[in-house]
Amino acid sequence: KHLAAKNLKHNLADHHNVTEFLIKLRQDVTLSSDFEMLDHELEKIFDKHFAKEMWSLKRIDDDVEEKLLIDWLSKDKVHPVKTLEDLERRRGPSKRIFGLFHQDMDSPSVLLQVSLQHAIPSSIDEIWDNQEVGRVATFYAISLLHPGLSGLNLGQLVLTEAKRRLDADTFVTMSPMPGFRFWLKEHKHNALVADLVEELDDLLEEERQEYLEQDVVRKL
Repeated sequence: KHLAAKNLKHNLADHHNVTEFLIKLRQDVTLSSDFEMLDHELEKIFDKHFAKEMWSLKRIDDDVEEKLLIDWLSKDKVHPVKTLEDLERRRGPSKRIFGLFHQDMDSPSVLLQVSLQHAIPSSIDEIWDNQEVGRVATFYAISLLHPGLSGLNLGQLVLTEAKRRLDADTFVTMSPMPGFRFWLKEHKHNALVADLVEELDDLLEEERQEYLEQDVVRKL
């Protein structure tokens, strides 16, 4: 382990694409606690190789090949793109897609999806249906395409840069809140929270039933 960490910098010279190699290596290293020393050495290299000035934010427009764009957006954890119909929902005059690119890579490492609304949306359907450009910028999806880059705070860099470029007065997110449902149940002694828990359970059950019905149709 110590030898691997010591020789890492020298071995990098043997790879024609150091950036992609580093990303894949760190992804593998972080999967096991046996490589803590190597991971520590990687952190030092990452501080320089993936410094802020190495990144640029670009708007991804309709010139990008559909197949390629679907491949990128399919990695979104919340609203993955699987079909051309899914992709079309993210296009149009009110939609923006930004990619964060490292100077040594042709594909983005982070994708940010934005909708410019007239008012703060209350559901994702309002975003899909909206075609009119407003001045409320809703960041509704952000995706890290390379797990090996986790922990670099690239999301904050993307949001900051995108905010500078968008012609909007208000900025909101529709990001999921991990653990929110469990937090609600722990505080359900509060009357208001108890009502929210009941409504949430009912909503989830409706969605589950709807999914089951659709699944039956697909199987038929």
